[in-house]
Amino acid sequence: MGALTVLVLVALLVSLPPLPPHAGTGAGVLRGLLAGRGVRTGLAVTFLVALAHFGSYTYVTPFLAEVTRVGPGRITWLLLAFGVAGLLGNVLAGDRAARAPGPALAAAAALLAVATLLLPLVGASGPGAAAVLVLWGLAYGAVPVCSLTWFLTAAPQAPEAAGVVFTSSFQATISIGSLAGGAVVDHGSTTAVMLLGGATARVAAAAAVAFGGRIRPRTAGRPDGAAVRAPSVGAEPRQDRAATR
Repeated sequence: MGALTVLVLVALLVSLPPLPPHAGTGAGVLRGLLAGRGVRTGLAVTFLVALAHFGSYTYVTPFLAEVTRVGPGRITWLLLAFGVAGLLGNVLAGDRAARAPGPALAAAAALLAVATLLLPLVGASGPGAAAVLVLWGLAYGAVPVCSLTWFLTAAPQAPEAAGVVFTSSFQATISIGSLAGGAVVDHGSTTAVMLLGGATARVAAAAAVAFGGRIRPRTAGRPDGAAVRAPSVGAEPRQDRAATR
């Protein structure tokens, strides 16, 4: 794994172009970003869908051992199938997220809800668990790209700050979701945590449907017809100070 990581690092250094920042990201920039409605709703939806995923997926291995009753070897293959499906979901969601990040995130959250709610119903059998985990992987693989695109579309004037908000919210929710899921497992069962995760994902999907339709890139006079990232909700256009003097 260490050698593979080094190879990936070298590939990134060779293939990625320089990406100079548009502006510094300070506390003032972040406060201004969070004043936008599009960013705030994106933050709420991201929190809910990540909470649903990490609260339940953290305990999928105990579920497979206790309910599906498969051994460590088969669990490894099931989780590998989940990972491959996640990679596929990430790739497939890219184009859809670029055109409509809100509906794309709503669809991903809805599929995640279906998967986590189905697992207790069909997960007692190996094939059933495998099918649900593939669906779950496809759904969750789409979440990061859809969520990040939502933030970047809602705040195109500050892409670095939007990335900071996205990454920070995700990292914080990983720990919160794992902790909340652990409390449910301690006082209930792995089945209960899957059902709760599914219910949370349904709320996330509903919120994305309600607010995500307003977050869309616009085409603004580009000769090639390409979409220009523009905030649909809650972002103020920047004013050229030199022009106002």
